[in-house]
Amino acid sequence: MVKESTLVNLLDSYLSGSRLDCAEAIYMWARGIPGEYASSALRVRYGSGVVYNEVVRDLRKIKVSKPTDRTEDTKFRIDRIILDFFEEKCLPLILDKMVDGFKSVMAKTKKLMIALARSGLLRGGNSVDWNTLWILYRAVFNEELTDFEKNLAIRELLKINVIEYIVEGRVHFPPYIDAIRQEISNLANMPKIEVPDLKEEEEKSWWKANRETLLKQHFI
Repeated sequence: MVKESTLVNLLDSYLSGSRLDCAEAIYMWARGIPGEYASSALRVRYGSGVVYNEVVRDLRKIKVSKPTDRTEDTKFRIDRIILDFFEEKCLPLILDKMVDGFKSVMAKTKKLMIALARSGLLRGGNSVDWNTLWILYRAVFNEELTDFEKNLAIRELLKINVIEYIVEGRVHFPPYIDAIRQEISNLANMPKIEVPDLKEEEEKSWWKANRETLLKQHFI
């Protein structure tokens, strides 16, 4: 078992050493996100996916094996200590990174983000099927993305933490995305749109019925 101060010292060392990658990796570990999915996302964001295994080794060195372990002295759960630390000291850095990232992504990535936000799908802890992203994009903007553009858009959203990780064809949004919904909304001044859960063939008729209203909105 580990003392709380030992765990906090480890977390502080990541922050003082400018290892935001380690801080995010241990945050994902504490929430039970499988290593293979966390590593894939971290590789896009920081250039290396081995950071997840690095923090697991660090935890083993201080005798922590799972998020539900408790500290020796205070009896607090390990995951709760990590989550509280991340939200207090690391989250502001992540949110700044996300907002700054909005400026550098391609226009079509920005449009996808706007469509997700205005449809109500872009919210903390939510996940969306890969195909739904493109049905939504086509319904709102009346245009198709190439496979290259789709992959680039997903990569860009992963890089700036709008997508936290991907599991078997579903993109997962981080729990803290709600904290910057206003910044996302500021990307374009348009009212919320209602996008039903449609099959691809049904989507075409939905677009036809709503096209005039949607085209009057200023998207980007």
